[in-house]
Amino acid sequence: MSRKRLTLLSVGTAIVLAAALAVGVWLTYFTGRGSGIHLPPPPPPGFSPDNPAPSAGGLEFTPVAVDAGNVQRILTAVKRPEAYSQTIRSVTYWEGGEMSATHRWAQRGAMKRIESFEEGRTQNRIIAASGNVYEWWGSVMPYFTLSPEETDAESLSRLPTWEDAASLPPQDVLDAESYYEDGEQRLRVLTRRPVYKVEYILSLDTGLLIAAEYTGADGETAFSFTAEAPVIGDPGDARFTLPDGTLAEG
Repeated sequence: MSRKRLTLLSVGTAIVLAAALAVGVWLTYFTGRGSGIHLPPPPPPGFSPDNPAPSAGGLEFTPVAVDAGNVQRILTAVKRPEAYSQTIRSVTYWEGGEMSATHRWAQRGAMKRIESFEEGRTQNRIIAASGNVYEWWGSVMPYFTLSPEETDAESLSRLPTWEDAASLPPQDVLDAESYYEDGEQRLRVLTRRPVYKVEYILSLDTGLLIAAEYTGADGETAFSFTAEAPVIGDPGDARFTLPDGTLAEG
């Protein structure tokens, strides 16, 4: 190859390299990013196409191993809706029989309304943030009010909540695990109560309880609870209105 051709090749190569460098500088300066190929970050531990990283509130987080020692901290940290409503079904079992009930739960901040339909009757309770409890049967009967000193407001709901699992003494949490079902990540928490063992199933998407089962020392189920997917949003004033037409005070 002649010296002239070598010279032309060298000049051409230099021009190409200079042009590429200029384009890279332009991209970096005017677009804020380089022109190279950016590899994605490594997947989090335990990631697979069938088991993607879970999300809470639309934000991805790295999965951690859930166990009896940390599940209560996880339950407390999960973000929950401020206002929602949902339908809950419960079954109470005893030797030779059982009773089913349907409950309509509505929540606005710390105020709760529970309508329980069982044996042809409707029991209504509004548990206010102050701890006051308004209770009445049917739709036209007068209501009565219980103060926080007169009753335990939470126990009046007669329904388990995520707080039950989160507030137990740590030594009463026997087992815990996370798993995927129906497209969401869930927590299973097995606990020991004075009379029963209670298994809770909770959604990490909403932070709310999905199911619970109370089992006696004989291994028989004493109570079961299942909740439909919540409807997120304010339930409306009508759900917190007393029989006399006034709005329950918080």
